[in-house]
Amino acid sequence: MPLFPARRPTVPGALALALAALVPVLATSGCGVLGGGSDTATATTATAAPATTAAPATIPLAGGAGPYTVAETVNIRPTPDTKGTPAGKIPSGSTILITCVAKGESVTRAEKKDERWAKVTYDGKTGYVSVRYLELGADLDAPGKIPAC
Repeated sequence: MPLFPARRPTVPGALALALAALVPVLATSGCGVLGGGSDTATATTATAAPATTAAPATIPLAGGAGPYTVAETVNIRPTPDTKGTPAGKIPSGSTILITCVAKGESVTRAEKKDERWAKVTYDGKTGYVSVRYLELGADLDAPGKIPAC
């Protein structure tokens, strides 16, 4: 009997990423799962918790610092300034990872200025977002936490 049915079930995004990372480990671990060990292993069935509705978010597959939350809907820009045409928007409440931070045009939000822009990928689009629109806590100023571009 095959370990996987012909039609695979739909798995929520974060769980799918975790499973995708685990499958190669199981296949080579010799634990008997996925053909990596004894042919007398038995398969078990796991059930996933019911899916919940959350804020719209896409977490990129590539690594990065974070996750961080978008404080207010913000444009993704091709360069670290407001001059270029936005490549898209990231909705408020979305969770993102930051590839790196670059210096660019100074942006004021909530009476605070900052010239740093986070390079992010969201919904298949890579670009820059002013750090003033992200909830970064102390990470932005912590040495080595978020790399420079």
